[in-house]
Amino acid sequence: MIENNNHYYTECTYEHICKVNEGVTSIEDWGLADEIELTKIVFPSTLTKLGDQCCLCLENLVEVEFNMKCSLEVIPRSCFAQCASLKQIVLPPSVKAIEEDAFGESGIKNVVITSEEMPTIDESAFQDCSIVVVFNAVTKERTVFNSSQS
Repeated sequence: MIENNNHYYTECTYEHICKVNEGVTSIEDWGLADEIELTKIVFPSTLTKLGDQCCLCLENLVEVEFNMKCSLEVIPRSCFAQCASLKQIVLPPSVKAIEEDAFGESGIKNVVITSEEMPTIDESAFQDCSIVVVFNAVTKERTVFNSSQS
């Protein structure tokens, strides 16, 4: 692990892929927000917490990969906000809540839930996004958010 302005994560590769080290349990507020060239982030099985705005404004971010064994329970406030290139995300089964503006002003179109129960989703979680389909892969439940008119 390297320390960079008190944020702990692995060094990003020349392909702009950041693999967070196994053993890391949390990413601080704004933890990866400075890595504006990132195209992919891979989170480990040991992840339990993401900080507010930890991936804010990563305009080139195309893919986020969670280890499905992680214990992350909350997608926090503005976590993936303004990630214009992020179109789809598959959340681990441990996620129970998606907070305000979590994906605000992002390019997100599809959110795949892998838990049996739909998480609590704040009414502004997809603020200023075009139509977003949240799909529970276990129960086949679909919810459509059209918050671009909010």
